[in-house]
Amino acid sequence: MLIAFFAFAILALISLVVPGGHELVMSTFNGGIAIGIPTALPAFVLLAILAIEINLSLFVFNLLPIPPLDGSRLVRNILPYNAMQMYDRIPIWVSYCS
Repeated sequence: MLIAFFAFAILALISLVVPGGHELVMSTFNGGIAIGIPTALPAFVLLAILAIEINLSLFVFNLLPIPPLDGSRLVRNILPYNAMQMYDRIPIWVSYCS
């Protein structure tokens, strides 16, 4: 989340400071090509957009309630005691199946 936030801050800074930066960010986000701007800036904007997309995707994926991921710990904490005991046995079942 922190990397996605910094990439968003960079995009906001480019959008506010660079002349024509808002159009550059929006056209790059929509899949277009900005013409008349040095080639390093659109590449940097594209990298920032990809950093946001990849890091937010990994954040959401990590919240899935599958036992090795962090989402399983969140689910475990909201379960009643008996259900929590059954949920804690899931990794044992997985090790026997493989």
